[in-house]
Amino acid sequence: MDVRRFGPTRRPQPAHPAVAAVEQPPAPDSPLEMFHDARLDWLARRVIIESHRGRGLRDILADDEVVRRTDAATRGRLLDTPAVVEALCADAVARVRSEIARGPIARSRPAA
Repeated sequence: MDVRRFGPTRRPQPAHPAVAAVEQPPAPDSPLEMFHDARLDWLARRVIIESHRGRGLRDILADDEVVRRTDAATRGRLLDTPAVVEALCADAVARVRSEIARGPIARSRPAA
């Protein structure tokens, strides 16, 4: 096979380690693991990247491209991906820390 015909085969390095964890499919220990879902991987990478940009999960899942490229079952299995859960938790903790660093939180109702 002529490699020059297809161009370089190296993929660019991901921006975040959680994205790298999603990109590597698990080694097939059982016959069921041979059926790797590329749509779920794409969705997981998209959620991790957009979450790092500060977007919420509800907004990401409502994107037209996400709705068009995935079905409800794939979106439902998203939180079964450990890398996604870790990334969402890390981003939530980072947002809370930034809120705390800003100073005292204003009360929305008067003290009784």
